Amino acid sequence: MTGRRGTPALYAHTLRYLRPAQVAWRLLRTAQRRLPWRMPASDSYASVRFDFDSLQRLREFLAAAHGHGLDADADLSALRADTFTFLNQSVDCNAKIPWQDASLSRLWRYQLHGFRMARMLAAAASEVTAGDDAAQVARWVEDWLRHNPPGTDVAWDAHPTADRLFNGLLAASALGAECGVTAADCAQQAGWLERRLEYDLCANHLLKEVMALALVAEATGNVPLRQRAWELVEEQIVEQILPDGGHYERSPMYHAQALFDGLVLRAAAAGPPAFFDNALRRMTHFLEDILHPDGEIPLFSDAVFGETMPGGALVRLSREVLRMEPSLEERPALQDSGFYVLGGAANRMILKAAAPSPPYQPGHAHADPFSFELSMAGQRLIVDGGCHGYADSPLRQYCRSAGAHNTVRINGQEPMEAWGVFRVARRHRIVSAEWERSGRASTFSGRCCWSQGWTHTRCVRHDPDAGFWAVLDRVEGTGLLEVESFLHFHPGTELTESEGVWMAQRGEARLGIMPECADRVEALQGKHDPDQGWYCPRFGIAEAAPTLVLRAKGMERVHCGWLLFPPDHSDRAVVAFEAARRELLG
Repeated sequence: MTGRRGTPALYAHTLRYLRPAQVAWRLLRTAQRRLPWRMPASDSYASVRFDFDSLQRLREFLAAAHGHGLDADADLSALRADTFTFLNQSVDCNAKIPWQDASLSRLWRYQLHGFRMARMLAAAASEVTAGDDAAQVARWVEDWLRHNPPGTDVAWDAHPTADRLFNGLLAASALGAECGVTAADCAQQAGWLERRLEYDLCANHLLKEVMALALVAEATGNVPLRQRAWELVEEQIVEQILPDGGHYERSPMYHAQALFDGLVLRAAAAGPPAFFDNALRRMTHFLEDILHPDGEIPLFSDAVFGETMPGGALVRLSREVLRMEPSLEERPALQDSGFYVLGGAANRMILKAAAPSPPYQPGHAHADPFSFELSMAGQRLIVDGGCHGYADSPLRQYCRSAGAHNTVRINGQEPMEAWGVFRVARRHRIVSAEWERSGRASTFSGRCCWSQGWTHTRCVRHDPDAGFWAVLDRVEGTGLLEVESFLHFHPGTELTESEGVWMAQRGEARLGIMPECADRVEALQGKHDPDQGWYCPRFGIAEAAPTLVLRAKGMERVHCGWLLFPPDHSDRAVVAFEAARRELLG
């Protein structure tokens, strides 16, 4: 169960998925934190200078990104008054910037030390602004240097150091030398970072870190570092970016962050390698393929809104930067990543069929086999639970559990044995996932094996002519099986029931819901002990949201599911659904 403290069994089942090199690197990093570190003398970097052309390209890129909406919602007046808002938590830092305030979450301090606030001011540099933003950033930089000597916890962790290099160089490009970001400081921090790359953690952290090294190399004209860094970038691109363009953690938010970082690096480089442009193009196609009609990402795998550019805006920026023509290719099945799209532009289901990924670092994975989100009439209606944050809390536990997703739970147990904040022990396996089209109708079929010995098969049929989605589940195992199937709705949705048929309405979006083979269906919202019926679209935000829980039981095999249909065509949808049910489940 999510949130449990480590036991020998949990550690054993967690460690067996790790690469031996990860364990070795973790031991090295632990030793590095405990041993004194002698930073090279600052004058050894005194001759380092910025490459003017590289900074000019970064400045032009930042202006383009801001034009597409980067940091458009930043409260510049609050920033100029030293009030910083990260993770939807605002802190007045006018008296003292809380670099080492342990009462603030580590992730909040990561964003503080990453100087996200400097990028926000830099992005708006092309506008008419009050005050001297360059001097403001310079004051933050000077305060950071004074209070965070090399090796300071959090401040010099690899991830915020990489973030600081990205945001510092963007600030230097837009605000000039007066902002206090120097080539010498960037070179010094890059030297530190290169010796502390998170090979123990891997994943999006490591990708950002090696791209930060390449960024500094391009911005300072450091040829030896450029060669080393680009080799590392290529190594991680090959490892982390799948053939269909998706990031291997299957988190749309971290995918978008990696794409944005890649575009920054490309802007700094006079001639980016061909492999890099190819990867950015594939990533752009992937992001565009999985967006909702509202232009934003689905909230799978620790994804939230507000931590990167809106998905549609990022796609438009990327297409402009890479000079890509609009894609005419429809890709409903992104099988390398395990994402499937059933529907059109306005009525669109996005389904995820991927096991906790990658196996050696599933820290952002959720217990969500075959979960989906659904937009109707261009609006989100059925949603993922999202992510409340990375603190060890009941809501963190809830958001990672099967109960927060549009999937099933069997005998009160979870398909993924999540514990702590990011750890995963035993986990489910996706043993098959197939998509096919017959005429205008499309069908997804997937099979998942749980570590407890049960199997879960989900078939989804979408018929655009009848306008329905049939979501049908079969659970098989030994003995009595008690199955719960969840449907989570956007908080603005009104749910009503009449003679066993439910109606969901949010604005112009209307959806009929007919349970299949249910012993009973219960509507819940904003419930605690245990948590159920919560929607966490942004870090630190939890909104009560309507949720339907279908319960069914049987010996050795249970069939259940949902018919989702447009109310105006209910008779036609039900007839088509019966035919689909007989074909899919027999």
